[in-house]
Amino acid sequence: MNMDKFDIEQEKQEMPFSVPDGYFEDFEAKILAETVGTKQPVSLWKRVQPLLYAAAMIVGVMFITRAAINHTQNNTATNTITTAQNDDNTVSDSVLHQIVLDNMSEEQLVEFILASAE
Repeated sequence: MNMDKFDIEQEKQEMPFSVPDGYFEDFEAKILAETVGTKQPVSLWKRVQPLLYAAAMIVGVMFITRAAINHTQNNTATNTITTAQNDDNTVSDSVLHQIVLDNMSEEQLVEFILASAE
């Protein structure tokens, strides 16, 4: 199309869509009436649900961490016993005492001593 011969009035087309008369005069009032003041009450479950999920994740991470630490400690104790046995085919009392002390809590150790004293 050549720009010298372009006539906008000739090319003007009518829009195929129309809006009803007065549609936008009270449009804002209609929208506000439908949205303002219509708060839905939030159930107790919906408020507590994220906290429960977070607590479950934390407990899961704690269990996994605990299992990994126990697994590592058990492997260390087994390796120490195996090394001591390989050295002289017997496990010395000092090695066993060290393993017991490393892997027992203070309460377990006290209970063991009291039980063996009786």
